[in-house]
Amino acid sequence: MSYSAITDVRIGFLVAALLVVLIHPPSHSQESESLNLLLEEASKELTYFNFDLAYKLYGQAVDKAGSPGSDVWLQATFGRALSAQHRSPATRDLIEEAIEGYQSIADQAPQTPFAARSVLNLGRIDEIRDYLGDEIDLEGAREHYRRVFETWPDLDAADQAALFYAGTYFQDFKNLDGVKLGLEFLEGWITDRDDRDGASMTWEVMGQVRYHHLQDYAGAVRCFIKADDLGLTDPNGAGVLYWQLGQAAQNELDDLPTAIRYYQKIITDAPRSGRAFNAQLALEDLQEKRPDLNIEIPEVQLFLAKPEELLENEDNASGETGDTP
Repeated sequence: MSYSAITDVRIGFLVAALLVVLIHPPSHSQESESLNLLLEEASKELTYFNFDLAYKLYGQAVDKAGSPGSDVWLQATFGRALSAQHRSPATRDLIEEAIEGYQSIADQAPQTPFAARSVLNLGRIDEIRDYLGDEIDLEGAREHYRRVFETWPDLDAADQAALFYAGTYFQDFKNLDGVKLGLEFLEGWITDRDDRDGASMTWEVMGQVRYHHLQDYAGAVRCFIKADDLGLTDPNGAGVLYWQLGQAAQNELDDLPTAIRYYQKIITDAPRSGRAFNAQLALEDLQEKRPDLNIEIPEVQLFLAKPEELLENEDNASGETGDTP
């Protein structure tokens, strides 16, 4: 089973945490230039995922940051905690240091985006086993995630917290009641939030859970179509998702119009996905069985233009006509 959508969320979660650090630069009018440069260098290393060096630089910045709650203190403390959380190999001391940093931010600056991200990260620490002997605490994770989406509902962190909260129920796929509870909560959260950055990804994740855990193919198709209508978060994965959608519509629901539409979309919108020729064969098979449907079978175009068209466009761009003078 593929969980690329959920994996993308985890990666996106880390990137979003990095952005919190980067989009809150310290005030040059209030802090020394040397501290500003130190924070800039630390943030740069963090974006390179060089957590060891970022950890060291942010530690130096924390020592110079001054009063808790200031802009530079927030940036330095959050960066230090984030670096400690993701250093490898993880240790109990590093994770405890990250927890202390995140908790101090939540206590000292509860109205800032740093606080929302800090509580979200505390949930992640409870949810994931970080080091040998670490204990998973799903109830603790849910409490942190719930705090994020209840306290800061208008921030992007709230959408991620809602998704992670539901994900704690999806982990035990044998507990179908729990899976359904997570889905019920998540759909209630994301409905009417189509304008949120994570809306499409959330619908796609719900579709995957319905498809794989519950074999609820009608629900999965509905969620996949909603995700596609909103614009897929990962266009490179469109062909695989459209194929999954088309197969479910055709083989499980006998919904041929939907199956045909998404087979066609594979060919026209994702021709290099690796599924275009499968989709073409599926359409040809349906056309043979159901000639009354008058199915249009697009030609697979692996390139944006044919080679001769590319040459012609190049000649036109250079002002040449191709005629002998």
